[in-house]
Amino acid sequence: NYEKTIAGTEAKLSMLGQKLTQQQRAVEQYSRALVAANDKLKENYDRHQDYTQRLEQAKARQEDLRFEVEAATVAYENYRDSLGETDSATIAAKQNLERYQEEYADATAEVTKLEGQVKALQKTMQNSADAVSKATTDLNNAKAATKETEAEIRKLTERRSGREQGFLQDRRKMMRRTLYLRRETMCM
Repeated sequence: NYEKTIAGTEAKLSMLGQKLTQQQRAVEQYSRALVAANDKLKENYDRHQDYTQRLEQAKARQEDLRFEVEAATVAYENYRDSLGETDSATIAAKQNLERYQEEYADATAEVTKLEGQVKALQKTMQNSADAVSKATTDLNNAKAATKETEAEIRKLTERRSGREQGFLQDRRKMMRRTLYLRRETMCM
């Protein structure tokens, strides 16, 4: 009976040892995945910050050009109304207005493009944050499973040790009894 119990415990301990090794590998993999996810999140955050700053600068440039277009429009209309459409000052003012209108259109296109990029980077950053959260959960679950297996190994080891102690005590009692019986038969 003892051999079967101890052998079964040893087999279970061996199986748990292999399971623990696999779980420790999983913890290492999840740890690496978490580091990579955090690095990606930081990279995406930095890019988002960069593009947000670019967008703010583009909007400021667009606003400056809007004022330039308004001022050039007023100047052109004043020259046209006072000097006529064919005067050289009116023609120069019209060319100036057209240049500012073109620059304003380009600035508006840049703002639109950057707004799209910032929005896309926000989604990417959220996906990265979700990946960090998932990697953290996976790592914590793997660590918990490892701790459960370690506790099960400790419990079985203590139980085996107790059984071995019990077996040794039983064996000592049997030997004492055998010695006692031999002495009794010798005395008779």
